[in-house]
Amino acid sequence: LRLAVDAILIPIAAPAPSLALAQAHPKDLCLATDAALAAYAAGAATTARTWVGKVWLPAPSADLAQVLGEIVLAGGETQRARSILETGLALAPEHAGLRRLRARLALAAGDTASEDVAFLQAQGDRSLDPMLMMAHYEENRMDDYLRLAVQVSPPLGLLPLGKDDPSPMATLRAALGVERPGDPVRVVLETSEGNVPCALFLDQAPSTVAMFVGFGTGAQAWTDPRTGAAGAGPLYRDVPFHRVIPE
Repeated sequence: LRLAVDAILIPIAAPAPSLALAQAHPKDLCLATDAALAAYAAGAATTARTWVGKVWLPAPSADLAQVLGEIVLAGGETQRARSILETGLALAPEHAGLRRLRARLALAAGDTASEDVAFLQAQGDRSLDPMLMMAHYEENRMDDYLRLAVQVSPPLGLLPLGKDDPSPMATLRAALGVERPGDPVRVVLETSEGNVPCALFLDQAPSTVAMFVGFGTGAQAWTDPRTGAAGAGPLYRDVPFHRVIPE
């Protein structure tokens, strides 16, 4: 009852009431569990781990497995984290937090076909999209990378590239006038000190190159940092260099 009242009167980020009650009743596993969860929610990982340790063996739960798994994973103990997650998922196979953690481990190992990733996407959870996007990039699966990039990043102004495009790289090459895979995008920076020819490597950095060209042509939306209003026309026109070094 005291804990329920404190939970109403005191902000959830303050774990003091939970910790005080757990310390006053050290044999109460429910209070120990609450102390662990409250401490972790407040960012006190060391305190949370202490309380998890008191209750993990006698009364493990999926929520405790998530807290302990995140703490252990943050400490670089990958194999132990896997074991903890499996214990928690045996108790609650559909626990989204545990599935998300296991998906993170899978993506870090390059497993983009993880069943946990598919499970979370089916649930509408897009929190792992940036990590999945970079895993596709590391695997050189640029079509899959771009499909996610247009959802995670600002839309590419050069073309209406969508997540259902069957071949985003081919669409992007055509929009930039690149005839063959591997060919660079040729750009010339016109400056008061002369022209600077550049080769931009679309196949290595498709989103970055598309953004750069879009800003250069005015096709990419941008915000004027001086006014906060939407910019108009090419972003780089009449932009001064910070400094010019002789030769």
